[in-house]
Amino acid sequence: MKISKGFKRMIAIGIVLAVCLVLFWPFSFEKYIRGKSEVKIAVMDAISQTNDVKKDESAAAYSADSEEYTKIREILADYSYHYTVKSFVNQPQISGDPNEFVMLILGEDTVILIDTGDVLINGRLYRIGYGDGEKAANMMKEIKEIMKE
Repeated sequence: MKISKGFKRMIAIGIVLAVCLVLFWPFSFEKYIRGKSEVKIAVMDAISQTNDVKKDESAAAYSADSEEYTKIREILADYSYHYTVKSFVNQPQISGDPNEFVMLILGEDTVILIDTGDVLINGRLYRIGYGDGEKAANMMKEIKEIMKE
């Protein structure tokens, strides 16, 4: 039984479409805060090769009944992340030269936002947005504004 060139082409197109769908389908961050009793946040400037913090760091914790928690939940619902090829590698490597990190500890889940556009969720690398990291920087800025209130 011989398979026609047209059928092979359709299978190849289907595989490419499936891969694109997996890599670019957006997922909401909101699912990580759903049902959690508190959120802990730490903001850190870039860390040097010796793991010393270059500048000061700030941290906060908000319980589920606080106004800040509600605002953070809304921010998480407004932004999404998606898989990258690096999501499937056991030792993910962040891209670019990050200047800042925002870590959210949500019960057993950890979300580390990086201003380059990468995000580590429970040790796996994903991307925020599809470009240069502007969406990640905006998300981090909104979270830091809540911490200043």
